[in-house]
Amino acid sequence: MKTNNFNINYIAIVALFFTIFSSCSMIKELEYEVTQDPLHMKGGDVTLQINGKFIEKGLNAKAVAEITPIFFCKDGNEIPFQTEIYQGPKAAGNGKVVPSTGLQFSYTSTIPYQKSMDEGEVKVKVLVKMGSKTEDIMSPKIADGTIITSKLISLDDHVISSSECNFKRINSFTKSATINFSKGKHNVSSKELRDSDVKGLLSFISSSLEEGSRIDIKSIQISSFASPEGEVDLNDNLAQDRGNSTMKSLISKSKRMKFDLGKESSFYNVVSKGEDWEGFKTARFIKTVKKINNKLFGAGAKLVENDDSEHVFIKTDSKLVQLKFKDILWVEALGNYVRVHTELEKHTVLTTMKELQAKLPNKEFLRVQRSFIVRLDQIKSIEDNYIIINDKEIHIGKSYKDELTNRLNLL
Repeated sequence: MKTNNFNINYIAIVALFFTIFSSCSMIKELEYEVTQDPLHMKGGDVTLQINGKFIEKGLNAKAVAEITPIFFCKDGNEIPFQTEIYQGPKAAGNGKVVPSTGLQFSYTSTIPYQKSMDEGEVKVKVLVKMGSKTEDIMSPKIADGTIITSKLISLDDHVISSSECNFKRINSFTKSATINFSKGKHNVSSKELRDSDVKGLLSFISSSLEEGSRIDIKSIQISSFASPEGEVDLNDNLAQDRGNSTMKSLISKSKRMKFDLGKESSFYNVVSKGEDWEGFKTARFIKTVKKINNKLFGAGAKLVENDDSEHVFIKTDSKLVQLKFKDILWVEALGNYVRVHTELEKHTVLTTMKELQAKLPNKEFLRVQRSFIVRLDQIKSIEDNYIIINDKEIHIGKSYKDELTNRLNLL
C-alpha cells in the first residue's frame, strides 16, 4: 500500500495565488493513505477510507479546514463524499482540533453507487478559513473508480447450492436521533424520549431482537454538544455530562427491552464535542430573523418558515435567499449540509435532510434514497432503478421503491 503526500504549497497555481494574496499559508503538507484503490461497489454503495496525518504545525492555530473528497466522473458529474471539519486549537467551532504537534486521523464515507461512477477519479477539496481569509485547494488524484463486482461475473448454466457457498450479504447503515436539552442542563427529559426520531431509534433496536431478525447492531455512538455562551471549561464538562446522561437513558431503555448489548457502557462511544458554534449561530440567526420579521409584519409572522407558502427562505453567504418550491429539481445530502439543485444554480444549506423534507410540500417531493429528495414532476424517466432528471441519474433505494411506485401516475 502506497503512502502519499498532498503538499499544498507545491501546487503551482495555488502557490501563485497565495504569493499574491496571502502573506503565509494556513495549511501545510497533508499525508494520506487510501486503503482501497481503485474503489469498489458493494451492495449498491461505494466506500472511501483514508488514513491521514496533519504534520507538525500543519494547520494554523486559528484556521478551520473543511475537507471533502469528491468523485469526479468521466462524464463530468461530481459526487461529494462526507465533509470533515478540522480546526486549530485557537479557532472557534466544533470541528476536530489539530494540535501544533500534528494529528493522525481516519476517514470513512459511503455514498450510493451511480452509473456515472464506472469511470472516474477521487480528489480532495480543502477549504481553509481564518477570519476573512480563505484558501480553496484541490488535491491531485488520490484514487480511481470503480470496480463493480457484479460486472466481473460471467453467467453459465451451472447451479450452485447456497449450502455449498454459505453466501451472506451484509449491508451496513446507521440510524440516528437528536435529543435537545434545556439551557445549562444535562438531564434527559421524558418529553425528548417521546419524540418521533428517538422512538424510531428505539423501535429499530427492538426490531433487532425479534425472532428471525437479520439486524445486528454493532455499537451506538453519542455525540454531545453545549451552547458556547458560557466558559469553555464549563461547556466541555456540560457536553460530556449530556453525553453520559444520554448513555444512561439508553442503558435504562435497553434493560426494559432486554437488549443485552445495550446494558453495558462499553457498547457506547460517547464523543464530547464541546461548544456547538454552528448550531448556536444558526439558532441566533433564526431568532434575529423572527425579531426583525415581527417588527416589519407584526407578532407571529414568520419569514424563514411558512407552511402555506410556495417558497422557503434559505440562509446562504450570510443573506436570506427566496427559493421557490417549483424551481427545485432535487436535493442531495452533503455531510452536515444539503445541496439544493435548481435549473440555474445550486444552494448549499446548513440543515439536515429530515428538516428540509419537513418544509417541502409532501405532494410534490419524495425521498427516493437516504441521500436524495426529488421533485416528482421533474422526473423525465426511470430506468434500471435510476431516476433521470436533467441527465442526472439518481439511484432508487430499495426501501423507497414501493412509495415511489405508489406516488407515480402510472397508466
